Amino acid sequence: MGSGQPPVFRTLAVALAISLGLILDVRSLAAVGSLAGHGGWLLFILLAILAALYCVTAAAYARLPARGSEPESIALGLQPACEEDTTPRAFVRLALVPLAARIGAFLFMGTSLLALAGYMFNEVFWRQFPNLGFSFLLLVVLAGFAIMGEKALRWLVTATGLLAALLMFALFAAALAGPGVENAGVGQTPPFSVSGLLLLVPLLVGFEVGPLLIDPSARPNRPALRRRAYLLPVAAGALLLALFGAAALHWVDVERLAATTVPHMTMARRALGDTGRMMMGAAGILTTITALGGLLLAVRATAVPLFPVPRRPFVTTMPMLLPCAAVAGLLGLGYAGKEVLEAYIAGAFGLWLAGYAVVNVAASRCVMRNARIVHRIAAVLFALMAAAMVGGSARPLVSLFVAALLLAAAVAFPRKR
Repeated sequence: MGSGQPPVFRTLAVALAISLGLILDVRSLAAVGSLAGHGGWLLFILLAILAALYCVTAAAYARLPARGSEPESIALGLQPACEEDTTPRAFVRLALVPLAARIGAFLFMGTSLLALAGYMFNEVFWRQFPNLGFSFLLLVVLAGFAIMGEKALRWLVTATGLLAALLMFALFAAALAGPGVENAGVGQTPPFSVSGLLLLVPLLVGFEVGPLLIDPSARPNRPALRRRAYLLPVAAGALLLALFGAAALHWVDVERLAATTVPHMTMARRALGDTGRMMMGAAGILTTITALGGLLLAVRATAVPLFPVPRRPFVTTMPMLLPCAAVAGLLGLGYAGKEVLEAYIAGAFGLWLAGYAVVNVAASRCVMRNARIVHRIAAVLFALMAAAMVGGSARPLVSLFVAALLLAAAVAFPRKR
């Protein structure tokens, strides 16, 4: 280990904490709980298949040379994926997809997560405090740390991510150690449906954000360590989601899980009473901070190699402050309670999944033939998942328009040379 570099364990812990904040947000927990209600114990088979697909993509990220601020700078057209790469210039510009997707996810999913965090704080901790007031308070905290600088925001999201993961692990383990209830979801396999399968599509999205945000001076250069940095969030995220699914099936019947919009709160209350509600409420708020802070850092990290950045410290925070201002506008206009917001979120996540397809294609140009086939199959599967995400929304045309608009804005934006 080079002098002055943080220990490998601490570096991997930072990457893991940030990614888990995105993987374990309350929307993901709600999707896993509903999926358990639709499929019972089939949930664990589906999670294992999904984790395997994301492990292939994690290997794709690890295989791309890390010569830029992040591996995606290769696909952004700033440098070739490998020395023999002949990827057409028109194609490499499509890898602006990650930037566009993360901006869209922060704007639309961020609005939803902040509203849910306000609801949880009001319901669990302080009923007299207004929901929207707490949502704005969290947004102000994020903006404040962004103004203090990238290191301050990274410290915040790392601390909240680790604390949230520990809280959730303790809660899920305690719930599984309990006696459960009769006629819960254990052993039940209800009729599965396509609508239930669509709940699986957005899970584990964002696994790469933590590794991409590792400080360049601390980034592991050895291939094995780089693979570990990308694979750990996938493995840990899938494991914690599976633990939650098992705990939910241990305490709640499948009909209730499929019907409720807050299966995580239902499980926590039945397993540990008010203590469980408080643990889940705190973890949900912490993951909101981690997810949105991580997305802000990812937007900045992707934008820095593309666009000229002024030397003034305050101006360099604009890539993080402008999205915060946009989310404040969406919250103020009441979009958190509108059905169309889910269509916007589907468009952004469809674009993110398409970005994974692009990364797998880029990696397939730099590996041996057998691995090349695996990455290309993964690319096709992610493209199908992106189509399912957009087509399966309540307003598919709106979702498609949002995805196209985000991509067009990113591709058309002038880049520095």
